[in-house]
Amino acid sequence: MPLPQPPPPGGRGLCHRMKLVIEIDGEIHSNEEIQLRDKGRTGELERFEITVIRFTNDEVLTNSRLVEERIDNIIRAFIDSVQPSPSLLGEGDKGGEAERKTVKTLNSDI
Repeated sequence: MPLPQPPPPGGRGLCHRMKLVIEIDGEIHSNEEIQLRDKGRTGELERFEITVIRFTNDEVLTNSRLVEERIDNIIRAFIDSVQPSPSLLGEGDKGGEAERKTVKTLNSDI
């Protein structure tokens, strides 16, 4: 099933490879009607097995370290899930080169 196309930009980031959407919500997202719309949109994305994480503008501006840590944890979990097992690696590669290629690919997708 193809991934849905993201709506026009506005505080959203999509990484197709990781099936991850990062939302940065402004003040308007405290509005109940907007929250319902967000919940529906999140549900639609989750139907396609896309993870949605949300941050408020305030979190990004005042606690960027926490935001970075949450995103980093998700990326690390993804890398761990796609790491080849040692038995699948070539004779001269003990994992380091495969890991570097995976990280480089992920960084280019973000």
